[in-house]
Amino acid sequence: MGLVYLAVTRRDGTHVGERHVFTGDRKTIRRAAAARGLELLLSLLERS
Repeated sequence: MGLVYLAVTRRDGTHVGERHVFTGDRKTIRRAAAARGLELLLSLLERS
């Protein structure tokens, strides 16, 4: 199990932060965290 905090902040001050607990081995957790991080970034960019 892996605890991961993700956050994205734009220059205008808009920000989003999340806490996740992913399960699996280290590789699976890293991939899940990276995928969610990219989704988070994309969602913030789409709001502009």
